[in-house]
Amino acid sequence: SVQRSSEGYVGGAMGQVQGRSGLDVDLLTKLSAGLEVLSDDDLLSAAASFLLKRPSLKERLKSRLLSVLDFEEPSVASPKVLAEMGGITVLAQTGFASPRIHCAEAKTGHAMLWTTPPGLLLAPSGVDGFPSASGWNALRFPTSSKLELVVNDGGSNWIKPATGGNFIADGEGLWILRNGQLQRHEIRDGQSAPAPEVAAPVVKMDSCPAGDALKIAEDGGILV
Repeated sequence: SVQRSSEGYVGGAMGQVQGRSGLDVDLLTKLSAGLEVLSDDDLLSAAASFLLKRPSLKERLKSRLLSVLDFEEPSVASPKVLAEMGGITVLAQTGFASPRIHCAEAKTGHAMLWTTPPGLLLAPSGVDGFPSASGWNALRFPTSSKLELVVNDGGSNWIKPATGGNFIADGEGLWILRNGQLQRHEIRDGQSAPAPEVAAPVVKMDSCPAGDALKIAEDGGILV
């Protein structure tokens, strides 16, 4: 079944469509219904045909299939919805042109599997109040409840806590990374409240060889 709410949420058996315009929602709902009646072979054939016409999607699909974490670009524009829904969404203002997030899910009793350095490319933010024009980028991890992470520019510059170690998003919701601080986005009186500005230095690891980072990730370790 498909449900719609005032926040623009649509959910169905094939997935969820959130924060879209009415036209987008209608088109995606019809597409979802059409795909559900296809056999596995027909669905694979249609997907292969579509990828041939949209080569830009090949690398994105490859990245998702090979990643140790389930991730997606946030389809929700409302910070309040992102803060209250399951999974973890990270919004970051880094000053990097193409920031990447190197992260691992922390689960009790499980080894920490890190993304392959330099990590996952953060998408330009479409979240209200955090515009990409102001340097905001975002990525959502819909099945994660705790992440350890650091951010980098795709090269040798890394942002991590001033105290050392890694940033920790300890719980589901919306997390804001800026000025060297990672904080959970607050909801006050039922409304989304911007995270406070924190005048903290950004620590950049100018001498973090790619080979060392790869070795650490392969060993299941943590960047420090």
